[in-house]
Amino acid sequence: MKLFGKSVSLFIVALFLGSFAATIATNSSLNPPQILAEEDPVMSAPPSPGHPVWAEYVGADFCPPCMSSASPSINELKNEHPDDVVFISHYGANGQYPPDPLGRQSHVMDGGSGIPVMKFGDVKAPSSTYHITGGGAVGSMYDNAFSTGGNMVNPNDFSMVIAQSQNGANMDIEITVTYSGSSPSIVAYLQGVVTEHYGAEPYDNGNVPHNVIRDWLLNSGGNGFTQLTLTPNNPVSTTWSKPISTVRAANTDSGASISAIDNFLTVGALMDGPHNSYNAVYTAADASMGPKLEIAVTDITVANPASSDGYINGDQITVSAT
Repeated sequence: MKLFGKSVSLFIVALFLGSFAATIATNSSLNPPQILAEEDPVMSAPPSPGHPVWAEYVGADFCPPCMSSASPSINELKNEHPDDVVFISHYGANGQYPPDPLGRQSHVMDGGSGIPVMKFGDVKAPSSTYHITGGGAVGSMYDNAFSTGGNMVNPNDFSMVIAQSQNGANMDIEITVTYSGSSPSIVAYLQGVVTEHYGAEPYDNGNVPHNVIRDWLLNSGGNGFTQLTLTPNNPVSTTWSKPISTVRAANTDSGASISAIDNFLTVGALMDGPHNSYNAVYTAADASMGPKLEIAVTDITVANPASSDGYINGDQITVSAT
């Protein structure tokens, strides 16, 4: 399993080694304790509603409130609640917007022309706090809409898992939806999108957009969302295959480069109606939201080739863990 190019196993070993190195530095009898790093101050994150929320954003590279407050706010919210915030960006760069065969950008904006626009759920404007236009407080513009439920409907009755895996030059995608409610069956519609997790074309101030639309996962006719019939506790899966070249290599927020394979992020939302109506949204997910794992270290062996009596600064040790 990969988390944007970082394997889980390496991540766990890195955590362990970091902890072990800290123990050696602070417990050495030959040297006084050392402070290796100061912890960042704990920031106050908004409370989660306890379920995923779905949002669609419209912005552009030249737009001052887009780059200075709107985009940073949704990115921060996603970082604070990675398993509860799901969004896509209709992001215009160099005068061009992403492909939009279903007219979803106009749907999100309700025909308006002002940006930025952020819509939680699939509410029609003008509306409540779930359809937000313009700029605002940097980092917290969308906290209230998120914490008050994100305009989701019966979210605890639905779950979604998105899996993507490289298959040669393509990415194989599977979206699985499960209904656990009490109705004998329901009809739902799946909105699937291929995005660049890190947009390859930054804002004019250098900020990086996220979850930028690159292609759509449509029904077999290519003219709408995929229609599903769901019955209680029976998972329903839908598959697609898209060229990895659909997305581009990019730079992360820190400026590091990321390949197209690792920048490929599938996003989905489930709702009660087709693309050309305003709908209740049930649940949403993206490919970074993997199933929860229980991981433990069961055996550890530490060897110091320089000495069997202990460790001093500069020793190169070997650590093996299961």
